[in-house]
Amino acid sequence: MPYGCGAASLSERLYAWRATRSPAAAARLICATTSALNLPWSAVSAGEEPVVLGDLPVDPSGMVIGDAVALDSWVGFLPTARSVDGLADLRIWGKGDEEAWAHFGAQPIPAFHTNRLHGWLDLPLEVAHERAATINRWAAARGHFAHMASVDLHSHHHLGWRAGWQDPLGAGVIEVANCPILCVGWAPSELQRFKAGRPFGQVYPLTLEHVAGKAVLRWSIPPAATEV
Repeated sequence: MPYGCGAASLSERLYAWRATRSPAAAARLICATTSALNLPWSAVSAGEEPVVLGDLPVDPSGMVIGDAVALDSWVGFLPTARSVDGLADLRIWGKGDEEAWAHFGAQPIPAFHTNRLHGWLDLPLEVAHERAATINRWAAARGHFAHMASVDLHSHHHLGWRAGWQDPLGAGVIEVANCPILCVGWAPSELQRFKAGRPFGQVYPLTLEHVAGKAVLRWSIPPAATEV
C-alpha cells in the first residue's frame, strides 16, 4: 500500500438511524464513513475490486487512521500530555455548572450529543490554568463540584476528540506532522456495537475503494439486524 501525507478530507459520512426500545433509545447505527485521499487508484491496484486493509475497531475506545510515520509524532494523554500549539480548552461541568456558566460568562460550545458543553476554546495555557483555578475556588466555596473547571491541553488526542464534537460518529480530521489524520470517537449507544469485540464478529472492514479514478478509504458497518 502506498504511504505518505498527501491531501485528505473527510468527504462523506453516512448514517442509519433506528429507534430502539433499549435504554439507549434512538441508537445511532453507522453505515459508513468515507475519507478522500487524493490518491490515484492506479497507485493502489490494477484491478477494480476494493482492497481490504483489515478490520476495525481494535477496542471500544475510538480510533485514529492515518499515515504510520506521521503517527510517530502523535501526542497523547497522561502521563505524556502536552500542548502542541501552546493552547488549551477549558470546560465547566458538574454540580453547580449552570450557575458558574452565568457567573463567569462561559460560552456554549456546539456539540452533537449534548447541549451542556460550556467553556472557552483556544486559550493560552497560563490563562486557562489561572481561570480554572479561580472557578474551582469559587465552586468549592459554594459547595459545588470542586473540580468543575477542567483544562484540556491541545494534545493530538484532545484535538482529535474535539474535531468530532459536532459529528454523530465523533469523526473529524486533524493534522499531525503535516499529515491529515482521521479520528473517530464513540457515543455511548455506539459502544454497544463494539464491546463484544472480535470473538463475536463485532469488527467491520476497512477498505480502499475505487471512486472516479481516485482511492477512498472506507469503513463500513451494516445496520444491526436485531434490537439491542
